[in-house]
Amino acid sequence: MAKRLFVALPLARPIVAELTALVHLCRRHAPFVRWVHPEHLHITLKFLGDVEAGQEEQVTAELEALQELPPFQFNLADVGAFPDQGRPRVIWTGIADGRQEVAHLAGQVDLLLSRCGFEREERPFSSHVTIGRVKDGGDFHSLWNAMKANTFVGARCTAQEVQLVHSTLTPRGPIYAPLASFALRGHKDKS
Repeated sequence: MAKRLFVALPLARPIVAELTALVHLCRRHAPFVRWVHPEHLHITLKFLGDVEAGQEEQVTAELEALQELPPFQFNLADVGAFPDQGRPRVIWTGIADGRQEVAHLAGQVDLLLSRCGFEREERPFSSHVTIGRVKDGGDFHSLWNAMKANTFVGARCTAQEVQLVHSTLTPRGPIYAPLASFALRGHKDKS
């Protein structure tokens, strides 16, 4: 039976606490947005969709190579929207320092999984954490004004692992279950 899978960079508890406070602030200005639960906050490196059991084993085997990559530091900052602030569908916080490292990690995941038959991404990777999803429109002026007045800059944290995650969709929202973890334990190139 197929499982709906994605590859994620999990966030450390202090970062989740910062984002929880940010979402609380955002919720006051845009209660009509479906805000992401704290336990679901992560950086998606690649969405795989429905994966059969045999291919899941291949995915896990390929992702083992991520353990050769070094851990790195990053921090989250700012709040924005896709496609734009005028008609948002997704509300996110971006990555400030460490953006290139996260994009490189996503590129390595993309390359490794192309060996399992997954198509390479054509669009450039957009480093972000989804904090809210918009089903219906609303007045976002209050939210954007609040974000201008309360610039979000998160603390630095260390990316230490990547997870293969199973996502089960339910009427009350998704349920995420990590299936495998891959520690980043390589060493930085000194050259």
